[in-house]
Amino acid sequence: MRSSNLAKSLSRSGYEVYVYSFTGRKPDYLKRVPSGEQRISDTLVEYVDRSLVRAGLQFLTYALHLPNLWFALPLSALQCPKHLRNRIGWADLVLVDFPFHLPLLEKYLEGKPRILNSHNLEHEIPYSTRLVNAPRLRRWIRSVESRAGRAADLVLACGQVDREFYEALATPVVSVPNALDPRGFSRGGRKEIRQQWGIEENATVFLFTASKYGPNREAFARLKAFAEQEQIVLAQNGIEILVVGSVSDKPQRAPGWTVTGFVDSTEPYFAAADFALNPIATGSGTNVKMFEYLVHRLPILSTDFGKRGFILDDGDYLGFDFSTLKQTLLRAHTLSQIERGRMAETAFDKNQSLCDMDLVVQKNVLPAFTTFLSPTTGVLHS
Repeated sequence: MRSSNLAKSLSRSGYEVYVYSFTGRKPDYLKRVPSGEQRISDTLVEYVDRSLVRAGLQFLTYALHLPNLWFALPLSALQCPKHLRNRIGWADLVLVDFPFHLPLLEKYLEGKPRILNSHNLEHEIPYSTRLVNAPRLRRWIRSVESRAGRAADLVLACGQVDREFYEALATPVVSVPNALDPRGFSRGGRKEIRQQWGIEENATVFLFTASKYGPNREAFARLKAFAEQEQIVLAQNGIEILVVGSVSDKPQRAPGWTVTGFVDSTEPYFAAADFALNPIATGSGTNVKMFEYLVHRLPILSTDFGKRGFILDDGDYLGFDFSTLKQTLLRAHTLSQIERGRMAETAFDKNQSLCDMDLVVQKNVLPAFTTFLSPTTGVLHS
């Protein structure tokens, strides 16, 4: 989402943007869709590389809960694809997502401004695997990130933690939070979603959107244990915790607890919710879900860790940890519609400049890019 919104904003700002995606989506592989381009707008094209070798390695690392280490493997099958080499030659500036891509691309980037788009600090994420000793894996990932930072001409940092890391390497850094495109959001679906999942119309719904990302899984496990323990309280007070996304492999239903599993789009679920819930307590970067919650004007309940990077004071949101979650849910449940609306609007107003990617690009990115090139030139986003 960060990459997509940044690419779209750059294209709307006068740059010609070509996105090279190293892997595609599962349904396309099942349908044997070949690698190819799709034109998103006059100045934005995406090429999806559906190589089965890369897809297999991507799936394997994902299944093992590892980062994309396979980009750094010295295998001939993983050499920089010809099509990508051609697009690097076309581009005036190369914007690279994730530090792991640089070993694959480095020798083809001579003379090109190298922009590293940092989504987080990968070595801060608690990857868990029996294949590699965790401290050793963390040290190796940190070394890759350090190498990528030193090789970059500029880093787009998503938050304070990765900003400080790359600044310590004497690399120029600009702040680019995980902002969204607010113009692309719909507001409908409340009644339909509630009916679909058997949620009462008068229930107070607390929404947690979550992928399989490690910190989400950890928070989901704790949230599930809480819901099982407080099932009677939730049901008696008409409180529904709604978890949407691939953090769960399958749907779940219990009193006060609804889990959808993977969905094609999370959009309708924001309209179905009364509050947003962010129980994240570990990880790196800023949570994309927080930007979504703010843009959709949902009053927010969050851990102190989950709100890092945002301007949220007491009264703009409700803070909690798992020892106080029950009391916080009950307090939120009793707030009037006016109080809920005031809390949501105040939080959005304070963070609007962080939430709109077009504003972020105009303020932070374009001034930095003009030191390398000017609009109407090409940006390769890989």
